[in-house]
Amino acid sequence: MHKVFALGAAVLLFGCASRPERPAISQDQQDEAMRLAVACMKMERHQLDDGKSDAMTVGYAVMAACELEVNQAIAAYSTHLSPQAQNRFLVEERQDMLGTATQLVLMQRRQVPVMPSVQPQ
Repeated sequence: MHKVFALGAAVLLFGCASRPERPAISQDQQDEAMRLAVACMKMERHQLDDGKSDAMTVGYAVMAACELEVNQAIAAYSTHLSPQAQNRFLVEERQDMLGTATQLVLMQRRQVPVMPSVQPQ
């Protein structure tokens, strides 16, 4: 009886200690996830940028609008990491993605010519 209990406890503890295997994600899948996130941010910057707000503020709005795509891209690049490393990677990568969103807003602003205001005569 004690042997069965000890064996059951060992199996239970071993089961709790092991991490489930995550499916491997190919480089192509990672690249596609990032491409989709950047494409979303490019699309949203046109909708969200009023040309007056701080570019980083618009970048935050772009990130929020593309949250699903951004999170999927970050997850694609972090599947091989331990949970602790994933948390650090998430913080760092979200900052990098905010920088990307902000740069996309600034690039758009440089491309769009400012129309001179028309003065009535």
